[in-house]
Order: sequence, then C-alpha cells, then structure tokens
Amino acid sequence: MIHHLRGILHSKGNLLVVLDVGGVGYGVTVPLTTLSRLDEPGSTVSLHIHTEVREDAIELFGFSEEGERTAFRLLRSVQGIGPRMAVNILSRLSVEELVAYIRHEDAVALSRTPGIGPKRAGKIILDLKDRLLEVGLLPEKDLAGRNAEDGDLLLALLGLGYSRAQAEKAIAALPQNDRGSLEDSLRATLKTLSRF
Repeated sequence: MIHHLRGILHSKGNLLVVLDVGGVGYGVTVPLTTLSRLDEPGSTVSLHIHTEVREDAIELFGFSEEGERTAFRLLRSVQGIGPRMAVNILSRLSVEELVAYIRHEDAVALSRTPGIGPKRAGKIILDLKDRLLEVGLLPEKDLAGRNAEDGDLLLALLGLGYSRAQAEKAIAALPQNDRGSLEDSLRATLKTLSRF
C-alpha cells in the first residue's frame, strides 16, 4: 500500500500526473484542485496517495492536501461512488464546499455537481453527515465557534461561487448592525465583497 510519494514531476495532463520516484514513473490520478497547485514538470512534488486495488489493476490517486485525501476516502465509502466520481466531485468542489453542503444538508447545491443527481446528493448527505467530525473534516472548534446564521451565510456565498477565504473575510467584516435576516446579511456581505 502506497501512502505518500515524493519525486520529480515528469508530466501532467488531464487529471493525470507522472511522478518520477527513483527512476520509476508512477501514474497518479489527481483532482483539478491538486493539479492546479502543481508546478511545471521538473519540479519536486509531494502527494498524499490513496491506493485503489482491483482484480485487474492497481490505481494511485494523489492529493496535495491531506484533507482532500480524507474527503476522497469518505466519498468512496458511499455506495455507488467510485474513485473516478470521487475525483470528479473534488475537481468541482473544494473540501470546504463539500463539507458545507453536507453539513447543511443542501442536496440542491450538491446535485449541481456534474454526475450527482438529487438522489445521489441525498445519499451522500445521509451517509456522511454524521461522519464529518469523526474523520476530522469538521473540527470541534468549528462546531462551537460559528453560529448557525454565519454558517448559512457562508454556505450561501460558497453557492454563489466565492471561495471560503473570501466568504469568511467578508462575514468577519460585516458590522453587527448590518446583520438581520439571511437575505439582509447576504446583501450586506455582497456589498462588502464588491469592495475587496
């Protein structure tokens, strides 16, 4: 079982990289998020590896961050989600977005990911909601440190395409007197974001 690879990036293409480790080229499937973080061929790369063993093949899946590998393995635990679909989901959603959709049971937002219909989105939420804390994707301080209104506001901003960093910065900058209903807070936060 391979857990980690560090080597020279030989080549990268559509969700596939070849890593030269001691003269052996390992083909590793990666999500777009990881692919976008890699430097050009010739650079040194470290990847967290998930080894998928089947009767007819051994496949390697690589992630630049441990949280992505954890999310991948969590998705793989859902019946009907194969490794390619899990990579596709993590290519379209950040780990933070995935966790937010599951945590808030937002099947509509989750089902917008290609390949995930409403039924599959519901199954992902049902199977994984109680496991987020267990696998470390939802730190306990996160549960206590964010009120429900801010959580809903964060989810709304992620759904509009803002990154988690942008959304959290805007929420933190939101004056208390601009907070009201979710719609009011969202309007005020969007104004703040337009100034960044």
